[in-house]
Amino acid sequence: MVIEQKYDSIKKLNNGFSLLTVCMNREENLLASLKSWIQIPELSEIIIVNWSSDENYYEKINEFKKYKTIKFVNVLNESYWILSHAYNLGAMFIEYDKFLKIDCDVKLNKDFLKCHKLTESNFFTGNWKTAKDENEVHLNGQFLCYTKDYYDNNGFNELLLCYGYDDTELYDRFINNNLQQNFFDLNTLTHQPHSRDSDKNIPIVYNDYIEFLIK
Repeated sequence: MVIEQKYDSIKKLNNGFSLLTVCMNREENLLASLKSWIQIPELSEIIIVNWSSDENYYEKINEFKKYKTIKFVNVLNESYWILSHAYNLGAMFIEYDKFLKIDCDVKLNKDFLKCHKLTESNFFTGNWKTAKDENEVHLNGQFLCYTKDYYDNNGFNELLLCYGYDDTELYDRFINNNLQQNFFDLNTLTHQPHSRDSDKNIPIVYNDYIEFLIK
C-alpha cells in the first residue's frame, strides 16, 4: 500500500470528527466499545475495518447505524494482523477534517471530545508514562489529530509490522513537524482488559531485522 497515492489527491474534507478503528477477532470488545462511541454527539462518522476476522461482524454492527453514520470495511484474506497497514487503509475512507484513532477495545466517555480541545498546532495521545496500571499503558496508541496532519506525515510507517512502537514513531514525526503533543485525560477513556488467550486468535508477523533498522 502506498499511502501517498491517496493523500496527494484527497478530496476536500468536511468539518467534523471521524473515528477510525480496526478489529481482528475481538467482536465482544468492539461491540462494547461501539456502544460508548455512538453516545458521543460530536462524532460525524465511525469507520470500522474488519481485518480478516474469523467472522464477519457486519450484521451486528448494522444494528447501530440508526444512531450514527457507520462505514464498515471488510478486508479479506489477510493472514496476519499488521496495525500500520490496517489503519492506513481505513484512513482512506475518512470524510472529516479531525481524526480520532481508537482501538476496538477502548471505550470513550460521552464528553470525550469536549474534554480535548484540538487546534491546528497540537494533537492528543495517551501516555504510558503516566499510566497507573497495565490497562492504561494500552491507551498510549490512541490519538486525536487533524486529518491533514496524518496525511501530511504519511500515516503509520508500514515497515513496522508488529505490536508496539508504531504509535511512538508516528508521534515523533508529528513533533518533528512542529505539532505539540498533549495528553488525554485518562479518566475519559478505558481499555477493556482481555485475557492473553484471546491474543492467540490474532496472528502477527515479526521481523527483527526491520525493527532493528527502524529503531
